[in-house]
Amino acid sequence: MQSEDTNKLSRFEERRQKLMEITADARQLRENLANEAKTEAEALAILATPLNDIIVENYYGIADQKPLKTFKQWKEEGKSIIKGSKCYTLWGRPLQAQAAEEGKEVEDEVKKFFPLVYVFTAAQVK
Repeated sequence: MQSEDTNKLSRFEERRQKLMEITADARQLRENLANEAKTEAEALAILATPLNDIIVENYYGIADQKPLKTFKQWKEEGKSIIKGSKCYTLWGRPLQAQAAEEGKEVEDEVKKFFPLVYVFTAAQVK
């Protein structure tokens, strides 16, 4: 059982590391696009674009397959994921924001933690 848990943890860390690398590239892309913008308003709009949106559009290439939802969200809609479909990994809402909604306090080290969220496209459900 411990080896299975260790394997899950290593897959999680692998996905987190990959997403961190993609995020660094996405930040650079967003900055480059903002620098190339023709107007200040256009540059500000680009800089305000969430990194998850840039990742979806430029790295996963699935912007036209929205909405993106978790397994649980699709299930609540009565949909099921097509067998063999692979999830896309994105950043979830910070734990601090989630705790604030619930009126809970969080530790300082947890405040900066962004969980991973695994999503599927509309094309991956039936």
